[in-house]
Amino acid sequence: MSDAESRIRDLTARVGHLEHVVGVAGHADDAGPRDSPTAADDGVESHRAGTIGYSGTVDLGGPVRWDIRYDTESTIGLPAETLAAVFAALGHPVRLSVVRFLLRGAASVSELQETGEFGTSGQLYHHLKTLTAASIVTKSGRNEFVVAPTHVVPILVALLAAGDISGSL
Repeated sequence: MSDAESRIRDLTARVGHLEHVVGVAGHADDAGPRDSPTAADDGVESHRAGTIGYSGTVDLGGPVRWDIRYDTESTIGLPAETLAAVFAALGHPVRLSVVRFLLRGAASVSELQETGEFGTSGQLYHHLKTLTAASIVTKSGRNEFVVAPTHVVPILVALLAAGDISGSL
């Protein structure tokens, strides 16, 4: 192995360890889930409370693969305001229905309106504004909305967790 390859391997290991210490951010891509460093990888117990994580591979409106591991204490310490905004946006039955519709792919406002499930056009725009402000939904065209690929698996996990908490599973 060359000196450069050895240095790259060493730097990669060090970056992996640092990502583990501060919490590993998730990703969405077509290359598949990446292995996230854990305490078991290097024999060092960095986090007393543990690590929480989830992963998934879905094909709803396009293939998405996701893997995230995050320190438990850091998870508990995430900013309450931003978490509350996401929970509030998903907490309305109509907005939740819009998100479930958009998980299957982008849709225009007129396509959403044609379903008859989302109220008047003014109500629908209000719900889309709330979902967009919480970064759950993004505009993908002039008048088209979509759940960003990086949010598909996390939203599905949130739905699954809510189903588990509520006893619906």
